[in-house]
Amino acid sequence: MNIKNQNEVINEHHCYIFYWTGFWIVIPMMCSLVIDSTLHFLLFVTLFSSSYHWSYYRHNSIAHYMDRVGSFSTLCWVALNATEWKVGVYMSLAIFCFLKGYYWFKKNKYKAMYHLIFRFFSFLAIMTHLKKTNDLIIFSSVYWIQVIYLTMYPPKTKKRVKFV
Repeated sequence: MNIKNQNEVINEHHCYIFYWTGFWIVIPMMCSLVIDSTLHFLLFVTLFSSSYHWSYYRHNSIAHYMDRVGSFSTLCWVALNATEWKVGVYMSLAIFCFLKGYYWFKKNKYKAMYHLIFRFFSFLAIMTHLKKTNDLIIFSSVYWIQVIYLTMYPPKTKKRVKFV
């Protein structure tokens, strides 16, 4: 394994995309406020740590570990409390995309799309767990439109954008 500097593997444009798509956590966070206070707390921790991590990206930093622990804890909570079979399907797809992305990351050929798909399936799993499935087609469409827009129109500055 030949990893020189993993801070350069994920470029600033991808960090920018991950930062803004991370705010999709707000939707299930607001839906879980009344339904499940533990999930609400875990989503809040994930939102905070993810936004901080992606605005000041450093591989294996404290913020990176906080992001990992927050998202892993959230997904474990959902998996352990799931009552619908679709949650398991979405979780399996999310885990597959995460592992596939991790594989490419270790090969120094990072593929941002795997992380975006992982987030998408995680979002679907959480919303299905919360039984908020009426608008999933609309949410899915808007998510991918946002990803395409952020991909096509990167930030104008070449300097590191600090959002937090």
